[in-house]
Amino acid sequence: MKNQNIKLGAVALTLLGALPGAFAANPTTVSVFDTNPGGQTIQNSPNNLANLNFVTQSTMSSLMTTAFANNTGGVITFDTAQGWSQNVNQNAFTVSYGTSQSSLLTLTRTDGAGNNTFGSTSGSGTTQVSGDAFVGFQNSSSPLTFSFSQGLVDWGITQLSRSGDRTVTLSFTLQDSSVVSLAADTVLNNSTTLNWYGFQATSANPIESVTINSPNGYVRFDDMAFVVATVPEPGSISLAIAGGLSLSFIIARRRKV
Repeated sequence: MKNQNIKLGAVALTLLGALPGAFAANPTTVSVFDTNPGGQTIQNSPNNLANLNFVTQSTMSSLMTTAFANNTGGVITFDTAQGWSQNVNQNAFTVSYGTSQSSLLTLTRTDGAGNNTFGSTSGSGTTQVSGDAFVGFQNSSSPLTFSFSQGLVDWGITQLSRSGDRTVTLSFTLQDSSVVSLAADTVLNNSTTLNWYGFQATSANPIESVTINSPNGYVRFDDMAFVVATVPEPGSISLAIAGGLSLSFIIARRRKV
């Protein structure tokens, strides 16, 4: 399936390097974002279309347009033009999102260092979805897990092709500690068809972390989209409580009458 272009407003990136407090210099802002400038073929993961939690790429496109306008989402490109340093093993990174660029989301690798790497990279045999880089995961020794500083209701990413077949399984830990996994799917050796993986939770039970397991190791992805879970403003909660109390009072009075 041909990927539909997704044009989003600015996503300013602020990175945390491998050492705490090591920030990238002069992170810039994405003004127009296109997930498929090279006209690649990106399909919804065939093995996961029947999963009730799966979000197709076209649905995510609509969700992201609304989320970005409402300051509840963004797309992480991993490109050097947005301040990323390539080939640096990251423990965590923080991105700002939405039109206001005032909200922040931090992703932290929680599986331990081991032999895993996690960060922006580029290399032969892989064509990125956008820009000049993508995120590379080395997880041949154990699954790689990264957690979010805020719960997410929507998350998605495109698996890239590289030399050798690459099979991945994505698992999502929700706020109630339950784990929901997408079925294993594969991007074949030097394939021109890439896989999109999207997942949707709820604001009441959002995504807290994602685990990537690949027996092949050395997998690459690009353009991570996310929508954060929203909670009612304190004022809204107070109004709802007051409204509920008022309704109860009215019902009680009517019963007495």
